[in-house]
Amino acid sequence: MIAIAGVTGCRNRGVDALVRVLVERLAAQCNEDEFVLFSRDVQFDSRVVPSCVKVVNDVWKQSSRVPRLRRRAAAMFPAMDRRYSSASALLQRARALVITGGDIFTSDYGDMTSYIEIAERANAHNVPVILAAHSVGPFATEAAVSQFKTIKKLATLISIRETASLRYIAEHFDYPADDFPLVADPAFLLTPASDSDDDLLKYYGLQPDMPVVGISCSAGVTSFKGETQRQRNTLYDDHCDALCRVCEVVSRQLQSQILLIPHVQERDPGNDDRIVANDIVKRLGYQTDVKVAFLNHTSEEFKYLLGKCTFVIAERMHAAIGALSSGVPTCIVRYSQKADGLVDDLFSGSSQKPLITLDQLIHDTSAAVDAIKRFFENRETIATALRTSLPIMQNRARAGFDLISNII
Repeated sequence: MIAIAGVTGCRNRGVDALVRVLVERLAAQCNEDEFVLFSRDVQFDSRVVPSCVKVVNDVWKQSSRVPRLRRRAAAMFPAMDRRYSSASALLQRARALVITGGDIFTSDYGDMTSYIEIAERANAHNVPVILAAHSVGPFATEAAVSQFKTIKKLATLISIRETASLRYIAEHFDYPADDFPLVADPAFLLTPASDSDDDLLKYYGLQPDMPVVGISCSAGVTSFKGETQRQRNTLYDDHCDALCRVCEVVSRQLQSQILLIPHVQERDPGNDDRIVANDIVKRLGYQTDVKVAFLNHTSEEFKYLLGKCTFVIAERMHAAIGALSSGVPTCIVRYSQKADGLVDDLFSGSSQKPLITLDQLIHDTSAAVDAIKRFFENRETIATALRTSLPIMQNRARAGFDLISNII
């Protein structure tokens, strides 16, 4: 059995993509037919993951101090906490603990205590800990740096999914470069859903004779900015207004249909992309050429839709990977350093590096729109660069699984 951790749940279709690819590849390369997923959304995930995956509550990913103390006590006296002892027993049976998630080792998303705790528990059971295809940093405090150093001691393998993180590690730590092999995000290997008759496109009313611009709009990107809720609310409104301006230009000047892609649909309304898509549609007055992919799609179905677009604007990293790995010219909206690494890796030799920043989109919308128009007009140059770089990225993703299988 192989254990998988480091995720919130599959309502985030980036998580869905990672889990699907991990299970498919590890099942084949490690001759494994049993997996356990430690999740914060057991009911939902149990309905969507492959049948060989048992979904259990991630007892380590509790935020309050009381459960954390209970876990520590339960580690010494298992009978004190049945859920903890059950999860710990599953972990003890595992051939390896694979911690995925991609961007969890950074100060952007809080502390890393829960990942340390589950890794410590795995170490106690002599279960190898594998951090598979991660971005690393930035770390805002010495405490965060210390936590990463602890994770490094606990891990058998830490593979890195893009070069910006390698540069960050080299600049801020004294580890040998060989300690962090460069791979690529597993989602580069996700197989899109098949729809030979394009029934899904027809369902959403997209015309086959007109370009389609997909926009992966994120409800969560502004939640990390602003010190007060009022500031965050203002940023959210400004963000929606900026995306409305993008939609107007795409519709009127680029003569394209628009498909809004809500790639993350968490229970938290602050991280449910359907809400921002809904607000965009309302603010635009229900334009008939602006559609929302509102069904409960899997990551494979979203990748199919992204792959049918002429051009994509992506605020979600795994929506960007879904489009780029389909060969679709894509403009990434940067909100963290991981976007820099992805763009550098895919477009290092290209005259076009299709990236704008979130701050630029919100605060200098005209310049952002001009950049998007330029990328759209140069989309064939971008597509040409992808035809060269994609096989390299896919081979790197496969190499990541070779590293894992060598340990397991």
